[in-house]
Amino acid sequence: MNQRERLMVLVLGVLLLGGVGYAAYALVAKPVLEKQRQVTALQDEVDGLEDAKAGVELRNSRRLNELHQRSLPGGGADFARQEYDAVLYRLLQESNVPAGFTLDHDDAKSKNTTGIPFVNPTDPKDKTLAYQRLAFKIGMKRASLQVVTDFLKRFYRLNLLHQVTFLELKRDGAIDLGKDDRWFTQRTDLTVNIHIEAIILNGTPARKVLLSIPTENVAVLGGAGLWAMQQTPSAGRSVVPPEFEPLLANKPPRDYLLIAARDPFHGSLPVPDPPQEKKPPPVKVEPPKPDRSTEIYYSTKFGTTEGTEETVQLLIRDKFNNEDYEISLAQRGERVAAVVKKFEFNAHKIDPTKRKTQLERWDDKLEIAKYTMSTKHNFRVYGLDGDALVVGEKPSGLAELAKAAGDSPAAFDGPGRTPPRNGGGGAPSATRRGPLPPPAPEAALLGGLAVTAPRPEKIYRWNHGDPLSKIVELKGKEAETAVRRAQTSLLDRAATDTAPAAVSATVEK
Repeated sequence: MNQRERLMVLVLGVLLLGGVGYAAYALVAKPVLEKQRQVTALQDEVDGLEDAKAGVELRNSRRLNELHQRSLPGGGADFARQEYDAVLYRLLQESNVPAGFTLDHDDAKSKNTTGIPFVNPTDPKDKTLAYQRLAFKIGMKRASLQVVTDFLKRFYRLNLLHQVTFLELKRDGAIDLGKDDRWFTQRTDLTVNIHIEAIILNGTPARKVLLSIPTENVAVLGGAGLWAMQQTPSAGRSVVPPEFEPLLANKPPRDYLLIAARDPFHGSLPVPDPPQEKKPPPVKVEPPKPDRSTEIYYSTKFGTTEGTEETVQLLIRDKFNNEDYEISLAQRGERVAAVVKKFEFNAHKIDPTKRKTQLERWDDKLEIAKYTMSTKHNFRVYGLDGDALVVGEKPSGLAELAKAAGDSPAAFDGPGRTPPRNGGGGAPSATRRGPLPPPAPEAALLGGLAVTAPRPEKIYRWNHGDPLSKIVELKGKEAETAVRRAQTSLLDRAATDTAPAAVSATVEK
């Protein structure tokens, strides 16, 4: 064979091998690979279906567990009927159903098994029913639509396996629609009949309570407490049941009592008038009372001597209120005693000897006050300094008391206290501190302030012939001197200037 022939044989051989290989792949290998791919796809599908079946079984198991909890308790229809009857009675009372309602058990319907499926319908020998039915009837008279709506709302919130199978509402004609302008709480002319069915699901455990108690309560009650509640029927009646699937439409939140507002029996409720804003009663602002200190005068002074007793009579005249204050000063040993009498001047009496009526009598107190004026003073009469009347007045209120404790001469009566500088408040000496006086009764109310300082007075000089508005306040040594002179003598002033006796304005009578 020459070179050309050998090349042609080689080419033919290659073509023959290629054709045989292709035929082998097309006729043998390709069908086998396709079958393997189909087997793999079918296996994946089977696995997916098995997973889906397991998921469905799990969901059904959880669903069945929820249904067992929502079911009436198993273990006997008598206990379930008793507990369900008690809960319905409580709902009727909480809904304010009028007295006279009826709650009965329908034995005929409870025993009727028509329409109840079997647990295993494919097995003709298995006649086990899927559930047991309990039927009840409720009757209401003279009820309102609000009461019925409230009862149904509470009924469906129980979240049990029960339902209303019959609902009848009819008017008894007791309300005249032509004259009815009252609110729904008075539209009590409805006769209501309600039929209810509740079921005991097959396989439900025999628990001792109607409503399944959520296991979350173990965090509060503990294991023993939860077990005790699960064994007490009366305790389980008031338990809030777990929320599995809400039976009422709550999204968005709905107010079911609006059904009563759109009353189909009596017409919609009238729209109430908007509440009237109550205006507070006008505050009676009384005008400020006038200050009548310019019309109260120290007008008269005269002295008398009876034996060895010196007596001075003073007259304070209140022209505005038509009243007089008579002050009698008498020397009692080394002190001057004062007696104040208040008289009312009655201009309507004919007899001039009876024109004055005595109102008050005080010992050394001159109280000038009247509801007709803002002028109010409660003076203590010390005596006379020449023709001037010397009086003292205790401040009222903590603020005035604290202020007076700093600038009154009475605050400096004793060792260890520094006199005021330029009329300012004095303070106990830091280097020389004398003994404190015994606590005053006011210490119980005022605390340390009453203990550390006696109750001070403001000292005033009231010149003869001047009105009360021109009374002059004295301070420091001038106040001490005026009080000493007024208390020691009525007539001999020169002797009192060197008298050793010192009288403090804070000495209580």
